[in-house]
Amino acid sequence: MTIASEMILKEVKTVADNVQKVKAILDSAGIVYSNANEKQLKIEVDGPTPTDLLLMAVAGCSGITLRTLLERDGLTPERLEVFVEGVKSEDRPRRFTQISVKYHIKCEGLSEEALNKYLKITESACPVIQSLSAESHLEYTLDR
Repeated sequence: MTIASEMILKEVKTVADNVQKVKAILDSAGIVYSNANEKQLKIEVDGPTPTDLLLMAVAGCSGITLRTLLERDGLTPERLEVFVEGVKSEDRPRRFTQISVKYHIKCEGLSEEALNKYLKITESACPVIQSLSAESHLEYTLDR
């Protein structure tokens, strides 16, 4: 692999100086992502795209957030499935203009009213959802 085929995603610092770092190495076989702990996710060329991963991040983060809230209050979901659908604009860069999240949950003792409350909290507490709905500032640099 050449240096030209390596792309490093630079950290984005928040106001509180909390920093999360990831790295993506691209070559003809696909992409290898790794986090600061060097845990890797290898994706072949025909695997999920970066926009698929973005929707997967919404599903995973909102699902974890909802499950954590339920368990905090003594509720244990027997099953929790999260389905995410993104609608892309027709014009380039084909960004998502709408993202819909649908939950299928089986949890004894959870009323419809309580679930709606938990979903509102999930939306406000999930960092991925909040990052997508907030104005973000990206900084790009090139290392040779």
